[in-house]
Amino acid sequence: MHSTTDLQYNEFGVPVSVHFDDVYFSVENGLAESRYVFLQHNGLPQRWNSVAEHYDFLIAETGFGTGLNFLATWQSFIEHAPDSLRLHFVSFEKYPLSRQQLRDALAHFPELDEYAEQLIEAYPTPNNGAHRVSFAQHRITLDLWIGDIADCLPEWQQQAQAQVDAWFLDGFAPSKNPQMWSDTLFNALATTAHRDTTVATFTAAGVVKQGLRKAGFEIQKVKGFGRKREMLTATTSDRHQRLKPARKRPRVAVIGDGISAHCCALQLSVRGCPVTLVGQQWGAGASGNPQAAVYPLLHLEPTPLSQFYLQAFSLSRSFYSQFAPSACHWQGVSELNINASKQQRAERLAEAHYVAETVMPESAAQASQFHGCEVAHDGLRHPRAGWLEPQPLLSAMRQAGQHITAIEDRLVNAVPRTAGHGWQLQLQSGKTVDVDYVIIATGAGIQQGLQQFDSKLTIQAPNVRGQVTFIAEQPQLPRSGVLCGKGYLTPSLNGQHCIGATFQRNSDSRECFPADDQENLAQLQQLLAQDVPTSVMGQRASVRNTSANHLPLVGKVPQQQSLYMLAGLGSRGFTSAPLAAEHIACEICGGVMPQTIDMQQRLQAVRAFTLA
Repeated sequence: MHSTTDLQYNEFGVPVSVHFDDVYFSVENGLAESRYVFLQHNGLPQRWNSVAEHYDFLIAETGFGTGLNFLATWQSFIEHAPDSLRLHFVSFEKYPLSRQQLRDALAHFPELDEYAEQLIEAYPTPNNGAHRVSFAQHRITLDLWIGDIADCLPEWQQQAQAQVDAWFLDGFAPSKNPQMWSDTLFNALATTAHRDTTVATFTAAGVVKQGLRKAGFEIQKVKGFGRKREMLTATTSDRHQRLKPARKRPRVAVIGDGISAHCCALQLSVRGCPVTLVGQQWGAGASGNPQAAVYPLLHLEPTPLSQFYLQAFSLSRSFYSQFAPSACHWQGVSELNINASKQQRAERLAEAHYVAETVMPESAAQASQFHGCEVAHDGLRHPRAGWLEPQPLLSAMRQAGQHITAIEDRLVNAVPRTAGHGWQLQLQSGKTVDVDYVIIATGAGIQQGLQQFDSKLTIQAPNVRGQVTFIAEQPQLPRSGVLCGKGYLTPSLNGQHCIGATFQRNSDSRECFPADDQENLAQLQQLLAQDVPTSVMGQRASVRNTSANHLPLVGKVPQQQSLYMLAGLGSRGFTSAPLAAEHIACEICGGVMPQTIDMQQRLQAVRAFTLA
């Protein structure tokens, strides 16, 4: 895990890195410097109007720092780029600033306030790894790789070959930070360049000139910004003949009516793909509860599972807030120590080097004050987590997808197309849909969904039944935030609270049982310091699909070239669905993936299949 960096401020109020004894931006005018060095000398915004429609323009940056270059690029992109163009900005940062440090530094640039506030709100907690967040209705994507660039670049460049349109080389000066300006960096430039790649950097140091030439770039010295005499620009030389891989915009059908299907449809729609979303009843399955908690799964040591959920939480928070802000309640989640095992875990987790913005210790008194009720136990607080209203969220996502055709109908047959790959889908209403790809995202119905396409497909991913109980709103129950123990308790919505959920493996029953209500009510009493009279108003049972290692099952179905699936989201589907769907969209359309190569392999759906 990582902590934020130490800053000092010089006499002009400009932040200075303690690690490198260097300023984050020009004392004269940091924003003007960013525009001059990185935008103007990479030919932006003019190049945005000369690329193909639905192009993904990829910028890679060394040193995210205060985010100033990203914000200047974002502002220019919104003002000048065609509506169909997407911006993908990838930045590497070893010593990330905290959210408050960003706020203080960016206060120097009031004309960027509109963008800076959105960045600060979505800014991922500074834990090592790749974090993807999105802005502008997912038209702008930011990948923030936190860690040593010597470790991150070799991993990232494998999936970014011939992809980068412009490089912003903006680490601290070579004399201050020689470790960054290394062969590792220049090898990455060579690997990721295509025929039209450009580079701009504030420095004219010899080591940079030598490295750029070795990487196959033609260099030009130009006047530097302000009092700086020279800077460098570079373009690919004649030996770089590789073209950037074209992005695909195939016709895709998504089968399913819950959060995983909606995320897949929307991720493809923002890439310009015509999408047919086929569901029998929107939000009828496990996504149909009136409230859903969203928070990361944390382990004492970094594990693939905890890394995935940290990254998934970063994207889910920014993704949902763009499309349905009124359905998102980022009020925090409290995990209470309801037994000795939970107490021991909390004590160890509080010392596990997560920053306070990710998780922090919380006393019973603090939890009681925050939630507005008498909480029985100390615990942990996830300050940036919260809960969603699934039905309005799903509705907003369907409406936001400009290229989504949503059909409430049932798939009855799937026939391979005779000419090339793809499918003709036959619906119960008599409609037929011809598509190039199909994504099955039917949650607990994944087995039946797969066998409509290939009767020999068998998946090893058990279903888990859970029942929630609705009780009448009470003044002794929480007014904000989610309380978790063995189960959870939500704030009131429409006059009722939700308690849940029971956990029954290998069950597909949607029938509700009084015994499950009693189990949920017993869990409620564990969370509170006083007995609360309860009036059961209703209950709901649903079934979730899980995987053996609790990671989603994502990607291509084996032995089926044009069939994909998203399953195994378990009880954290609203946290994991946007990132898992992003993975599938990148596989189908092309583009840089949101995870490391190792994580991509761990997510592959093939691991859950029994193959003949």
